Amino acid sequence: MGEHRVCNARVAGSIPVTSTIPHSQQNPLSLILRTIYSVMKLLLENWRKYVSENEKTQDYGYLYLFEESGMRKVSFYDSLNVLNEDDSKIDIFLENWEKSIEYELQQLDEGLISDTLFNLSVKAFLLIDRLKDKVAKHAVKILKFVSKIHSAVQRFKKKHPRIYKVGAFAIKLIVVIVVLYVIQSMMGGSDAEAGNLVGTGMGGSYDPSGVAASEGELNYLAKALQEAGEPELAQKILKIVENPDDVQNFKGVGMDVKRIIRDGIENMRIHGTEVDGAGELIDKAQEVINSLPELTQQPDLVTGKVLIPDGGVTQQVTAAADKLALNKIDGAGEVFKRVERDGYIYSIARPQ
Repeated sequence: MGEHRVCNARVAGSIPVTSTIPHSQQNPLSLILRTIYSVMKLLLENWRKYVSENEKTQDYGYLYLFEESGMRKVSFYDSLNVLNEDDSKIDIFLENWEKSIEYELQQLDEGLISDTLFNLSVKAFLLIDRLKDKVAKHAVKILKFVSKIHSAVQRFKKKHPRIYKVGAFAIKLIVVIVVLYVIQSMMGGSDAEAGNLVGTGMGGSYDPSGVAASEGELNYLAKALQEAGEPELAQKILKIVENPDDVQNFKGVGMDVKRIIRDGIENMRIHGTEVDGAGELIDKAQEVINSLPELTQQPDLVTGKVLIPDGGVTQQVTAAADKLALNKIDGAGEVFKRVERDGYIYSIARPQ
């Protein structure tokens, strides 16, 4: 008999024989089957991803758009995820969502309180997770939305205390996370400016006038913290507004924010076990917390502020500002930066 080869075949009563034929010379049918298998595997993976994304689209509900032709509803999740760095598009989205929130709250009744409250809170966490550093720039708008949600569910506080308690913890978390992004921005840890919240660059180029320029926004943050049940942190924010020249007022704010966030998610988990439908809200809150920025390490900076006279900045004026700053330091210090703003000169110093 002539010589022949067996490729991946089994002869009766024998063990399999593995071919040593190069891949390029193997049976074309085998290559076709491998290709089909690879394509089918890729299609299946893409389908699973599509189903997962589609489930998110369904689970997170709708964004209600009001147009000349009437109202139409679109996927909140899909609308949110097409946003990019374009602030004008973010503004349009926030305007649309504000109207959508008002519509949903108008439909709110006793039977839908948990669904509506938890769903709107999840949407707020999704928004924060999507915008990240951009949260600081849109902080006041976001907090206004949260305030509307909080006010609307107040009337159910006595009838549904467990649902209200979980929702209240979620709202507090949202407020404090927004404050975290704002403080991070002011301390120079973010490229964003918070609306008119001027980045004060506390990572090494602190500009006290930035806080003064942001007085209205910071007052709103303090009000939101008060309403959320955090009066002590609200007072610390107001103290920064009242005396922006004293960098030491920032001390402790970051630690308070982190403590409230840690306690908030823990309380949500404890009380959420008693409430149907709270699991998704808690999971989304935890996901957002896991991706939060770390507050920039607070530098031991002090400032001296002197009014610039009609004659302009002279050596004597500069020396006076330097002296005011250095007198606030125990021991040796150095002035490493001076800023002229709104008719004042600020000398910024640090310990040596």
